[in-house]
Amino acid sequence: MHTRTAASLALVAIAIAAPAFAQVAGDEMCNAITIDEGAAVSVNLATMTPSAGIPSAVPGQCAFLNWNATTKDAWFRYDPPSDGRLTVLLCDSNFDTSVVLYQTTACLNPFRIGCNDDGCQPGGPTYQSKLLEQPVLRATTGGPVYIRIGGYNGATGTAVLSVSFDPDRGEARCWGSDVLGESSVPGTLVGPLVAVDAGSYFTLALRQDGTLRAWGNNFNGQVSGTPSGTFRAIAASDHGLALTFSGAEVRAWGNGAQGQCSVPADLGACLSVAAGGAHSLALKTDGTVRAWGRNVEGQCNVPATLADVKRIAAGSAHSMAIVGTGIVSAWGLNASGQSTIPASLGPCLAITGGGRHSAAIRQDRTVAAWGANDFGQCNVPADLGACSK
Repeated sequence: MHTRTAASLALVAIAIAAPAFAQVAGDEMCNAITIDEGAAVSVNLATMTPSAGIPSAVPGQCAFLNWNATTKDAWFRYDPPSDGRLTVLLCDSNFDTSVVLYQTTACLNPFRIGCNDDGCQPGGPTYQSKLLEQPVLRATTGGPVYIRIGGYNGATGTAVLSVSFDPDRGEARCWGSDVLGESSVPGTLVGPLVAVDAGSYFTLALRQDGTLRAWGNNFNGQVSGTPSGTFRAIAASDHGLALTFSGAEVRAWGNGAQGQCSVPADLGACLSVAAGGAHSLALKTDGTVRAWGRNVEGQCNVPATLADVKRIAAGSAHSMAIVGTGIVSAWGLNASGQSTIPASLGPCLAITGGGRHSAAIRQDRTVAAWGANDFGQCNVPADLGACSK
């Protein structure tokens, strides 16, 4: 098994020319095999030829796939019905696979939106590929998703591909404190929505078209300072964070008194963001984490050994991450045990940080919580059942 890193969401244009001669289905992007949700489709990579535009040609972007000019690849096409999250599985393949996702309105000059080489577990070898819940913003980018399958270090064999799609559609519903209008959803809020996040007396929403809307506390410009443009991810606390759709750059606004809105100039392209009480986190496309803002409790002291990160979260004064194997790490304030990972936790799918406690969804979809429990925040209901991310 070789070293893995996080799937890249960086938008990178490549030039892939249409072949000048007839080829077997799936041998090039412009004659990609159409795949539908729920169907499993097989292809023998040995019958394919290499395509132009090696994914690792751009330094730091998908280089871990170890492709070269002689790597044989196969192409599939999936047409998402709307914005949403696409899951791609190659777990039943019989060789060391790698996969790259592109999106475009035509079969030329696509944007790369994701890549990965490992991760299918448990119950078998880990070196077959999977990409879980890859964001697809059809309303912004348009066009189908092209799935490019190759072999790590030139490996070939029978690739077995299946996809599933969860549409992102919904309206905002808020309840609880409404001191500054944070629970009063604006009547002019135009949906459907992709995501919402509750900050400190303000609420942030990401529309399906990629634009942002905020309401509630505006003492530090949390509402009036909301940036324009299109975005793919959001986070809120006493400040707001958003990840641009084009370029995957971080934008920050609101209360920046402790540097939490001072995005590092050299941050580069990122996968996701998380907002703590007075600090910020970003997951970079190379699988590393950057943090800035208040650091009195060590919440910005990202462990030097932390790599291959898949998910991040921020509590009031602590930070969390899930690496490729599903193991959870935490650092920062630990006065209530919120940064002490339970020995029985095991691999996880999702994490979140509260004021003085932490919670996670395990790979078996059960929920665990630890840290302060003075309000019962760690008393997971016995009848909760399986949870999704």
